[in-house]
Amino acid sequence: MRYCPNCRRFNPGHPMICHFCGRTWYVRLCPRGHENPPNAQYCGACGSVDLSTPAGRRPIFIIAFKVCLWLILILFVFGFIIGFLNFLNSPKPAAFYSFIISMTLLFIVLWFSISVLPGTARRIVGKVGRTTNRFVFMIVGRIFRGLWELMK
Repeated sequence: MRYCPNCRRFNPGHPMICHFCGRTWYVRLCPRGHENPPNAQYCGACGSVDLSTPAGRRPIFIIAFKVCLWLILILFVFGFIIGFLNFLNSPKPAAFYSFIISMTLLFIVLWFSISVLPGTARRIVGKVGRTTNRFVFMIVGRIFRGLWELMK
């Protein structure tokens, strides 16, 4: 969903042009669809002078929302680490429950923050996540294989 700062309406999906006022988001498009900076006078790819009108600057509340979202994510990661360390120091049921709750909240916030990202950033995060998962599962597999060999 995109917010248009010109007409102050939300557009469903990720359209290139606002459905209501016809302006573009933070770029100028030529008739062939080439993206140009918001202050461009000519298209850098084809030289066209017929460029779209950008909707304007990003609203401050969207920037503040993204900053707050990242701060919340950092706080949840910090809480996750503290909960995990408390669980390691005292394996009581209360420490285990706080660890599970903080881990659940971390994944919820992480999922939400990834779903807000643009498509390109989401694909990059997905590739990094898949690579990290392979590495983690490889390490865990080696640990379990070593434990299995010790138990024989």
